[in-house]
Amino acid sequence: MCGICGIVSRMDRIEFDVIRKMNDQISHRGPDDEGFLAYSSPLKKSIEIRKQNLTSIESDINSFNLYLGHRRLSIIDVSECGHQPFKDPTGKYYLIYNGEIYNYLELKETLLKKGYKFSSHTDSEVLLYMYIEYGEKCLDFLNGMWSFVILDIKNNIIFGSRDRFGVKPFYYFFDSNFFIFSSEIKSLLKAPQIKREINDEAAFDYLTIGRMIDDHSTLFKNVFELEPSSFFTLNLNNFIFNKQKYYTLNYTEKWERFDAGKSKIYVEQIREKVFDAVNLRLRSDVKIGSCLSGGIDSSAIVCV
Repeated sequence: MCGICGIVSRMDRIEFDVIRKMNDQISHRGPDDEGFLAYSSPLKKSIEIRKQNLTSIESDINSFNLYLGHRRLSIIDVSECGHQPFKDPTGKYYLIYNGEIYNYLELKETLLKKGYKFSSHTDSEVLLYMYIEYGEKCLDFLNGMWSFVILDIKNNIIFGSRDRFGVKPFYYFFDSNFFIFSSEIKSLLKAPQIKREINDEAAFDYLTIGRMIDDHSTLFKNVFELEPSSFFTLNLNNFIFNKQKYYTLNYTEKWERFDAGKSKIYVEQIREKVFDAVNLRLRSDVKIGSCLSGGIDSSAIVCV
């Protein structure tokens, strides 16, 4: 678990203290490291701020209109090489990321063949290079859980995504002047641009039927959840926000008679997929544990 947050203004300068308070609010998500990026989209100027130099940041740090914040929990490549925001060698792309790409080693092999050179053993670097190589289509290759945001200076956009089933959280606020996002709502509320107001419709739905009908709304007015299987772009030139779905689960409503031969094949296929899924998730540079409740799902995982 890591934490990400950010704030973008269309025209106004933003006080650095805003992103710092937002990042502090999700410190429990990443106790190992923290980092920031300050960026001016009109001037194409950026400053990286690390934990070590927080007390000696430049005097003009409040003259930027975009800030990214990250709190890190180190899982893969626990060295300083995994510090975020993570940038490519050209300095044209920056990534903040919460999650894990399970098939990152296989993707890394593909990128190496295409000529990419790596400075770390992180899945973060693989993820960033996959975006550089494939753009939004990179999502089709990813096996994992994630919420991430990439500042693409080359195209002057922000690109972000959430995994297929919404394992990792992503909340945001957007109006004609500001785009603000975070892993948790309480971090968003540290931004003075967001008023603490109840979403009456969502509260009514929750209190009467036990859930919110609108899946991307929250109990806070004008605060939304990025839906699973979705990605977005924010054009920094015209401040147009565009959201799309990149994945839909396939299913069939066809009925057929029980066939013992087919059943055996299905059992073997499911067994193979479960073993493959568990083995991929065992990739880690820290100790691995499991939660065993005694149900069929956790028992199957522990047995594998």
